[in-house]
Amino acid sequence: MRLGGLVLGNYCNINDFEYPGSLQINEGDQTTVYIQLVDLNKKLCADLNGSCYLRYIPDAPASLIITVDSIDDAQVITKVATQVSASDPSIWCFVLNSNETLGSANLHLQLTEPGPKVSSGVINNAILVNMVGSGNGQSFC
Repeated sequence: MRLGGLVLGNYCNINDFEYPGSLQINEGDQTTVYIQLVDLNKKLCADLNGSCYLRYIPDAPASLIITVDSIDDAQVITKVATQVSASDPSIWCFVLNSNETLGSANLHLQLTEPGPKVSSGVINNAILVNMVGSGNGQSFC
């Protein structure tokens, strides 16, 4: 198994969400980020939005630490993710607080399963932040 993940958009429940490729958020907004763990060794198809992979369901109990990149080492964010539903343990989430929305970022994943079995992966360009201009109402990507 080679750990990877997909960012989920418009998440309502385990049967109602989208695969946007990247999650676009606004600077200063509190945002719940949903991801689905996948096995990058199990490619199912390729489409215009990229590739689709078989979801990965970790052995219980599992924990997932997510590190949100920053070009400024002092602003790297580490979060403990939670499983969204016992019905689909491949889906996890974490909250970015309004003061933590910094800039566009990759997500580094560290999954720990019984054994202990530790797997690492990355979701490149997972979060794209619309930066609000200084007082002029402009947004920048």
